[in-house]
Amino acid sequence: MHSLFWKIFLSFWLTLVIFAGLLLFAVSSYLEHIRTQQDIGSMHARLAQYLDQGRDAAEQGVSKTLKHGLSAWIVAKRFPFS
Repeated sequence: MHSLFWKIFLSFWLTLVIFAGLLLFAVSSYLEHIRTQQDIGSMHARLAQYLDQGRDAAEQGVSKTLKHGLSAWIVAKRFPFS
């Protein structure tokens, strides 16, 4: 009876340790895969694109941009499901 207790006790903790190790391995490989997909250079390129769009909007004139944006917002709020 005493030997059965230790077998169950040790197998339980061994299973938990193996599961935790496999989980850490899976998470680290997933994060590495995500990091390679989303290159840091593309983030800088997107930021530069957003800044260029903002600069272009400022050069076109704020009033024209605001009128178009405000009218689109009003139409979207008036007809939210269309």
